[in-house]
Amino acid sequence: LDQFVVDGIPMPHTHLSPMEHSLLRFLYNRAGRICSYDELATQVWGYNRYETVQNNTIAKTVSNLRKKFESLSANSSDRYIVTIHGRGVQCQLRPP
Repeated sequence: LDQFVVDGIPMPHTHLSPMEHSLLRFLYNRAGRICSYDELATQVWGYNRYETVQNNTIAKTVSNLRKKFESLSANSSDRYIVTIHGRGVQCQLRPP
């Protein structure tokens, strides 16, 4: 299993739901790149396109990830998981 480290603090695997882990792995592997909502819906959730995702599922999962980053290191969510309005989500947590 991959291990994510936030500001030098390892994130326990039990700290993330399977979907949060999948989303973080996807974003992390594309660090620095804006991942569109369509791309997240198809590649992480397995939907045909973003419009198929119900009830702000992606936004809620991103929000949950940010809260879990914050629980490890203050202000980390603002630096590492960025929503680019109208375009998608960008991970700025760089691989070592």
